[in-house]
Amino acid sequence: MATLASAEQKWTRKTADAGPKWAAAVAGKGAAYCAGMQRFLGGPVPGCPAAAYDAGVQAVGAAGFQQAIQGKGSKWAARMQEAFMRGVGF
Repeated sequence: MATLASAEQKWTRKTADAGPKWAAAVAGKGAAYCAGMQRFLGGPVPGCPAAAYDAGVQAVGAAGFQQAIQGKGSKWAARMQEAFMRGVGF
């Protein structure tokens, strides 16, 4: 049976090398970001910052993303527990 501890371990394993995967998934997607914003808001988004999105992704980079999430398994587990506990009204 899965437990919060086993979920934390899985998250840690899955994110061990997530930086390059994140970078590949988001690089050059500024236009897609703007299209999603337009769908979400139901109309045009004047001056949507596609270039700023792409520049931000490039500035963070794969290594920066990896550094930001590395070693955060316990924080992830605590936030997950908090979300579930709040969601059921405890």
